[in-house]
Amino acid sequence: MAPNAVGVMLRIVKTLLLTQLFVIHAVNAQSGQMESSEWETVPIPEPLLFDMALPLGTKRGQVEVNSIFRIPTSDGKVISVPEVEGTIADGVGLELEIEFEDSTQTGWSTAAQFTLGRALAQQFIHGIQLVVERDDSEKTTDIVALYIPAYRFSPVWSTLLMVGLREPINREGETKFVFNGSVFATTTDRLTLGIELNLRADISRTDKLEFIPQIHWTATDQISVQAGVGIGKENDSTKSEAMLRAIYAF
Repeated sequence: MAPNAVGVMLRIVKTLLLTQLFVIHAVNAQSGQMESSEWETVPIPEPLLFDMALPLGTKRGQVEVNSIFRIPTSDGKVISVPEVEGTIADGVGLELEIEFEDSTQTGWSTAAQFTLGRALAQQFIHGIQLVVERDDSEKTTDIVALYIPAYRFSPVWSTLLMVGLREPINREGETKFVFNGSVFATTTDRLTLGIELNLRADISRTDKLEFIPQIHWTATDQISVQAGVGIGKENDSTKSEAMLRAIYAF
């Protein structure tokens, strides 16, 4: 068997093992959760760019559709990512999204998210997320495993982190470290201000770093909007882009 074929097989086996450990941990954690009647989330906003499959702790039966629109200042092309997400059990969310550049589909991703529980006087909540991402233009598929801790310091201030690894499963490439951190200030019932930092790196260098100040506005119980500007670099090129996410909750 060719050396590159062996490498691909080993990479697939490693990814499957990581996925299995992830799922086992999630199932064991869910088995020890609170009863449905006691289930509650910790009210912490979601980041603009690095989306979640509904907030951690969301009860079963919630459904949301949303789409982010990104307009890089370099070429003016509109990147849109419509998605649908919902909970199939208390604290268990699923998500499917499709990415377009102008009117051309460029990729898709699907995610499963599991809430592990609350602590620290019900101000802390944490969970895990598993994502499969497909890039149609590059014909690559990655799997991303994330740990998500979040904490509400006060009625105004809160923070949410997403920390994990990105593993390529159908090509040569290094495992990437993934980090997304956000700090939010909920100034009114309808208005939240936030700062988001998005980072991707391997052992030798950082290949993506983006800083995203943002504003979240809740129009009604069902309709909300997030907007911001991303500033940073990717693969040694500086970049900036306007971002808008429109959300409808059923």
